[in-house]
Amino acid sequence: MIKVSIVVPCFNEQETISDIVDCLSSSKEKDFELILVDNGSEDQTGERIRRSDENYKFVKAVYLEKNIGYGGGIKAGLEVATGKYIAWTHADMQTLPSDVFKIINLHYKQLNNKNIFKGKRISKRTFLERTITKFFEQIFQLITKVKIREINAQPKVFNKSVMKKLDFTSMPDDFTFDMYFLLLCQSNGIKIMEHEVFFYKRKFGEAKGGGGSGLYQKFKLGLVFLRQIMTIKRKLEDENSST
Repeated sequence: MIKVSIVVPCFNEQETISDIVDCLSSSKEKDFELILVDNGSEDQTGERIRRSDENYKFVKAVYLEKNIGYGGGIKAGLEVATGKYIAWTHADMQTLPSDVFKIINLHYKQLNNKNIFKGKRISKRTFLERTITKFFEQIFQLITKVKIREINAQPKVFNKSVMKKLDFTSMPDDFTFDMYFLLLCQSNGIKIMEHEVFFYKRKFGEAKGGGGSGLYQKFKLGLVFLRQIMTIKRKLEDENSST
């Protein structure tokens, strides 16, 4: 069995594919697989993944004809993951994929079917960024009664045994995938632990979550976020009441 599987969903990320691969190829770790999911990209992402798949043994490629959403891309990668430890992270290189190895090497004793790890930002952010993040964390806690900081912070890392306790097929295909995953962990008694990770500025392209950089775009995303929290909360309540 492969030790570590790292899933990276990619949609129009042609500029970062080589950086992702180079970051891991220069690592001292040898027993891992990098699962690059071409999520229906419209640029050269698929071709660059194909090239990496041909040149590096640790690369495993998944090609989707059309974009099925951020969460759908992760699920497609998880279907072919064979590692003892599973992780996913974004393709934007705001966090280094090699951070996954740091988390596993430092916390492997805690990575069982009772715990998962997520990144915790230690880089500086603007006052507006901090305020927006704090606001949505408070709203999230008010609605769900669950305190989780920085829901979308990467990477997410866990023992494959966790997958036996959670129904990944029921998780949403859109950008709320991380939120649903963490709430599902919480409702199944799986502790969410954190590891400090540096977040870099995005060098290429734009964020795919739909938030944009303007205040109005972030407000629109916030309304979707709130609506999805309520939907996910009701769904989890229904699932728990039927078991």
